[in-house]
Amino acid sequence: MVRPMRPGTNVDELLNRLHKVRRTGGGWTALCAAHDDREPSLSIKEGDDGRVLLYCHAGCSTQGVLLA
Repeated sequence: MVRPMRPGTNVDELLNRLHKVRRTGGGWTALCAAHDDREPSLSIKEGDDGRVLLYCHAGCSTQGVLLA
């Protein structure tokens, strides 16, 4: 059973839950858990204030990614 993400989760905790994580110049890419992703389409960055920033290039919502 996968534990739900909690507010205040840091980027390392999130990256440990994702697959095919790769470091990029400004953050990371990974498979998006919210859809049947075959190539990494999820961009992950850490904001200046420590918040985790997510963007799925396939159009999944941040909430959908976190719930998955």
